[in-house]
Amino acid sequence: MTKKKLIYIIIAAVGLLLVSVTTVLVLAMITKNNQDTKQAQITKTKLEADDLKSQAIESNINNDNEKALSLFKTAKEKYTEINDINNIRNIEALTGIIEQTKPSTFQDAEEAITLD
Repeated sequence: MTKKKLIYIIIAAVGLLLVSVTTVLVLAMITKNNQDTKQAQITKTKLEADDLKSQAIESNINNDNEKALSLFKTAKEKYTEINDINNIRNIEALTGIIEQTKPSTFQDAEEAITLD
């Protein structure tokens, strides 16, 4: 093999190595970018769910239990999207309390009114 051919082979090998390294770096950047985008979406969904949960609590305080239950349901769906188990369980507990205090029939509602 001549010296000239050896130089060409070395140049080709170095070029191939550079292309390979560049490809790996580009793929790593794309993966990180996708992870950042996913984390941003999770954060956005959590903030939306937290806001709905706060509105639901406020509605409950103002004795608007139907609105509170509706808001809790929507918040729970958002927490489920991001697999936020703690907040899912918290909402289940809060909705359970509201459900227990709701009159189940017209007669129960009538009794509740007369007790006041």
